[in-house]
Amino acid sequence: MVYKAKIDTSEYCDQNGVYTEEGIARLRAETDRYYEELIELRPSVTAGVCVYKGRINEKLQERNAEAYNDIVSFIGEKAYQNTAGYDEELTRFACTAQIYRLEEGAVEKTIYDQIQYIEDFLVIYKEMDYLFRRIMLGMPHDEGFHFIEKRKISVFAVEQLLQELPVGCKGDVAASMAGFFRGLGMAKEAEYLRRATEVVHG
Repeated sequence: MVYKAKIDTSEYCDQNGVYTEEGIARLRAETDRYYEELIELRPSVTAGVCVYKGRINEKLQERNAEAYNDIVSFIGEKAYQNTAGYDEELTRFACTAQIYRLEEGAVEKTIYDQIQYIEDFLVIYKEMDYLFRRIMLGMPHDEGFHFIEKRKISVFAVEQLLQELPVGCKGDVAASMAGFFRGLGMAKEAEYLRRATEVVHG
């Protein structure tokens, strides 16, 4: 998998793509300035992260649809998106808004019903990442299937996390997951996963 650079380094290079002395000096100066700005921002960013995590964790304790809709609203705020850019947990947690919207009224236990704190979602996130990668690599993964069944992870959560996580061969992973749901007698869920993945990944 190739990751694109987040900055255009060509402005620091000559026409042959080789860094010039002036370009190196400018790049170093701009990098130093970027880190100085981050140091200055750190107290306000830390405060913002704590505020959002506190608000979300409080709403999760309420265990009702109104509180869950508040969480979805928080995630949709521009301030949340800006703050999440500095915090990995908030960044990962953001996909729960779409999961919840798909699950709402369609499943017995939504993603928010299964967690009490943001950290609990990260356990699910990491377990699913581990499962998808094992499927992709052709390694044993029955333990991961058991995790989904035991935790009652919905097909909507599986599909959204498959989109979210940086794993390869998503079509093959989705096919394996569809087979798992079909084996549980959940033909509609298996078909949903197959169609949703086909639309996104071809």
